[in-house]
Amino acid sequence: MLIFFRFAGCPACNIPLPLYQRVLWPTLRELGVPLVAISPQISSKLSKMQQRHALDFTIATDRDNHLASQLGTTFEANPAIRQAASTHLREVTGTGTWELPFPTTLVVDETGVVAWSDVTPDWMKRTEADAITDAVRSIIIQV
Repeated sequence: MLIFFRFAGCPACNIPLPLYQRVLWPTLRELGVPLVAISPQISSKLSKMQQRHALDFTIATDRDNHLASQLGTTFEANPAIRQAASTHLREVTGTGTWELPFPTTLVVDETGVVAWSDVTPDWMKRTEADAITDAVRSIIIQV
């Protein structure tokens, strides 16, 4: 189970991750499914967020958006986003660019194939925990 998010200071990212900790992670853990939240942000900033929200699942850095780019789930921030964002966003993420991942949720099966996905261009929307749980259970049943 992979969840891509923008960066630790993103307001819309700080709402679902603690919710996933309370609602989604216990079910995934019981099913034996690892949960990894992924951001291009530098790891020191991510570890502070992980501690602040007491997240028990893995938070990982996708250096230079390497994985998200391979998956085709990144975008180049437009001028409006650049103006609204911190002038230091490129340094904060560690990419040196304005490339960010779309909010993306992937369920990867045991063979490494993406078996289910939810990608949205709206940075305010995140996949509901129930939808993720349903997807994981249906994939486990098929295997």
